[in-house]
Amino acid sequence: MTPLLREPVRDTEVAEQAAALAACSRRLHARGLLAGAEGNCSVRLRDGTLLVTPSGADKASLTAPQVLRRHADGTEVSQRRHR
Repeated sequence: MTPLLREPVRDTEVAEQAAALAACSRRLHARGLLAGAEGNCSVRLRDGTLLVTPSGADKASLTAPQVLRRHADGTEVSQRRHR
């Protein structure tokens, strides 16, 4: 396993990754691998925080602003949404 770098993450990188995660969720739904609001997808950023799709959200229409950023313990990083 590659050690976590714990480097700072730019807001633009967070926004890009949130958009990619939302697009991935939509593709998984389109391929029948996620149905409606089931399941979650996530990505770990270089600083150790996570981007996570919200529980109960329709993965077929998920957008980047719906993606949540969390610390590894589940606490929220910020209220700012990813556009």
